[in-house]
Amino acid sequence: MTRITRRTLLTALSALPAALSAQPALAPHATLHGQQLLQAESALLRAMQARDESSLEQMLDDSFQMVVAQAAGEPVGRDEWIERVVRSGAGAYTIDGASVLADGSAGVASFLLRPAGGDAKRRAIFVVDTWKRDGAAWKLVRRHAAVPAPAGRREIPGDGLSTAPRKMI
Repeated sequence: MTRITRRTLLTALSALPAALSAQPALAPHATLHGQQLLQAESALLRAMQARDESSLEQMLDDSFQMVVAQAAGEPVGRDEWIERVVRSGAGAYTIDGASVLADGSAGVASFLLRPAGGDAKRRAIFVVDTWKRDGAAWKLVRRHAAVPAPAGRREIPGDGLSTAPRKMI
């Protein structure tokens, strides 16, 4: 079993934008607010790739935290996250399966990051970003990230294919 450390996952997340600098494709059903939120995601990725501290500070809400599944009780705060992104730069990932739900004041974007070029040293990462509207701008409030379970394992209650017991306490 491969053990993913918090540092490895944080490094991978900070490397997210290298292959994501292009505007994410919009789903045909994306609303105007959904399109704006995807544009905010794209701008965030470009700022991360460029190690643009000033832009990152503008795009993150003061209360921003990143929560990594492997260390859920140890959220990474705004200043520490910006420092890590600026220090470590970006790596090559591609985005897969983007989903956006947004209204005029809040939105959620989720996507799977896959290592570009089949890089066997990196693992896919599932990301869920929660945004809020601040005037004309979107601000990132929370980022949740996890390494998905290996293929064939379905252990999430409610997924319809779960191996979890039917009766939950």
